[in-house]
Amino acid sequence: MLGSCIVVAIFVVQLFHFMVPQARKPEFWGVPLMPWIPSVSIFLNIFLLGSLDRPSYVRFGFFSGLTVLVYVMYSVHSSFDAEKNGSLGVKECVDTPGNVISKV
Repeated sequence: MLGSCIVVAIFVVQLFHFMVPQARKPEFWGVPLMPWIPSVSIFLNIFLLGSLDRPSYVRFGFFSGLTVLVYVMYSVHSSFDAEKNGSLGVKECVDTPGNVISKV
C-alpha cells in the first residue's frame, strides 16, 4: 500500500513538472530538487497526520483554532496599522538596474 502511494506521488509530481511551464529560468541560482523536497514534506505530513489518534486531533484542532484567532484578532490589524503609518520599513526591490520588481 505504501509503495503504491509513493509511485502515485512520484507520478503526480512528474505530471505537474511536465505539464506546467516554467515561468522563467533562474539566471544565477535555483532551488535544488525543487519539486521533490516539498513533495516529500507534504507526504510525510499526511503520513504523520494519519498516524494520530482522536485526542491528538482534538488538541491539534484546538491549538490551530487558537492560532488563527490570535492571527485574526492581533496580527492582521497590526500589519494594516503599520502599513498605514508607513512603519513597515520595506523599501523598493530592484532585480536588475532599472528593473523595479515592487515598490512598497
